[in-house]
Amino acid sequence: MSMRIGEGYGNDPMEGVPGGGARVSGERPEKPETCTSNTDRVDAEVKQLRQEKEQLMQQLRGASGDEKREAALKQKITRIDVELRMKDNDTYRRQNMDIHTVQ
Repeated sequence: MSMRIGEGYGNDPMEGVPGGGARVSGERPEKPETCTSNTDRVDAEVKQLRQEKEQLMQQLRGASGDEKREAALKQKITRIDVELRMKDNDTYRRQNMDIHTVQ
Protein backbone atom coordinates (compact mmCIF):
# COMPACT_ATOMS: atom_id res chain seq x y z
CA MET A 1 0.00 0.00 0.00
CA SER A 2 1.47 3.33 -1.04
CA MET A 3 0.62 6.50 0.79
CA ARG A 4 0.70 10.01 -0.69
CA ILE A 5 1.85 13.04 1.19
CA GLY A 6 -1.01 14.52 3.14
CA GLU A 7 -3.10 11.37 2.92
CA GLY A 8 -4.85 10.51 6.12
CA TYR A 9 -4.75 14.07 7.32
CA GLY A 10 -7.46 16.70 7.17
CA ASN A 11 -7.44 19.21 4.34
CA ASP A 12 -7.10 22.13 6.74
CA PRO A 13 -3.45 22.81 7.61
CA MET A 14 -4.60 24.73 10.69
CA GLU A 15 -6.56 21.75 12.05
CA GLY A 16 -5.63 21.10 15.64
CA VAL A 17 -4.16 24.56 16.12
CA PRO A 18 -6.06 26.57 18.73
CA GLY A 19 -8.10 29.19 16.93
CA GLY A 20 -6.98 27.77 13.60
CA GLY A 21 -9.05 26.36 10.82
CA ALA A 22 -11.67 29.08 10.60
CA ARG A 23 -10.91 32.33 8.84
CA VAL A 24 -11.40 35.48 10.79
CA SER A 25 -14.12 37.52 9.15
CA GLY A 26 -12.85 40.78 7.74
CA GLU A 27 -9.42 39.32 7.06
CA ARG A 28 -9.78 39.93 3.33
CA PRO A 29 -11.81 42.66 1.74
CA GLU A 30 -14.70 41.34 -0.29
CA LYS A 31 -13.75 43.49 -3.25
CA PRO A 32 -10.07 44.16 -3.87
CA GLU A 33 -8.87 47.74 -3.99
CA THR A 34 -7.45 49.05 -7.19
CA CYS A 35 -4.89 51.81 -7.32
CA THR A 36 -4.17 54.11 -10.19
CA SER A 37 -1.12 56.29 -10.49
CA ASN A 38 -1.03 59.63 -12.21
CA THR A 39 2.17 61.36 -13.31
CA ASP A 40 0.47 64.30 -15.04
CA ARG A 41 1.65 66.80 -12.42
CA VAL A 42 5.29 65.70 -12.81
CA ASP A 43 4.99 65.66 -16.60
CA ALA A 44 3.63 69.22 -16.49
CA GLU A 45 6.61 70.31 -14.34
CA VAL A 46 9.05 68.80 -16.84
CA LYS A 47 7.21 70.36 -19.78
CA GLN A 48 7.30 73.78 -18.10
CA LEU A 49 11.04 73.45 -17.44
CA ARG A 50 11.68 72.52 -21.08
CA GLN A 51 9.66 75.53 -22.28
CA GLU A 52 11.51 77.82 -19.88
CA LYS A 53 14.84 76.47 -21.14
CA GLU A 54 13.79 77.03 -24.75
CA GLN A 55 12.81 80.66 -23.97
CA LEU A 56 16.15 81.24 -22.25
CA MET A 57 17.99 79.72 -25.22
CA GLN A 58 16.17 82.16 -27.55
CA GLN A 59 17.07 85.06 -25.26
CA LEU A 60 20.69 83.88 -25.23
CA ARG A 61 20.79 83.86 -29.04
CA GLY A 62 19.43 87.41 -29.03
CA ALA A 63 21.81 88.66 -26.33
CA SER A 64 24.97 88.48 -28.39
CA GLY A 65 27.42 91.16 -27.33
CA ASP A 66 26.05 91.66 -23.79
CA GLU A 67 28.42 89.50 -21.74
CA LYS A 68 26.71 90.03 -18.37
CA ARG A 69 23.33 89.07 -19.77
CA GLU A 70 24.82 86.05 -21.57
CA ALA A 71 26.46 84.85 -18.36
CA ALA A 72 23.23 85.25 -16.37
CA LEU A 73 21.23 83.39 -19.04
CA LYS A 74 23.81 80.59 -19.20
CA GLN A 75 23.64 80.25 -15.42
CA LYS A 76 19.83 79.98 -15.54
CA ILE A 77 20.03 77.41 -18.35
CA THR A 78 22.52 75.36 -16.32
CA ARG A 79 20.19 75.46 -13.31
CA ILE A 80 17.28 74.27 -15.45
CA ASP A 81 19.43 71.50 -16.97
CA VAL A 82 20.26 70.23 -13.49
CA GLU A 83 16.60 70.34 -12.47
CA LEU A 84 15.59 68.50 -15.66
CA ARG A 85 18.14 65.76 -14.97
CA MET A 86 16.64 65.35 -11.49
CA LYS A 87 13.00 65.37 -12.59
CA ASP A 88 12.90 63.89 -16.09
CA ASN A 89 13.33 60.24 -15.10
CA ASP A 90 11.20 57.30 -13.99
CA THR A 91 12.48 57.30 -10.41
CA TYR A 92 11.36 60.89 -9.81
CA ARG A 93 8.02 60.16 -11.48
CA ARG A 94 7.42 57.13 -9.22
CA GLN A 95 8.36 59.05 -6.09
CA ASN A 96 6.13 62.03 -6.93
CA MET A 97 3.15 60.47 -8.68
CA ASP A 98 -0.36 60.87 -7.35
CA ILE A 99 -1.91 57.59 -6.23
CA HIS A 100 -5.67 57.21 -6.20
CA THR A 101 -7.32 54.23 -4.50
CA VAL A 102 -10.62 53.02 -5.92
CA GLN A 103 -12.77 50.58 -4.02
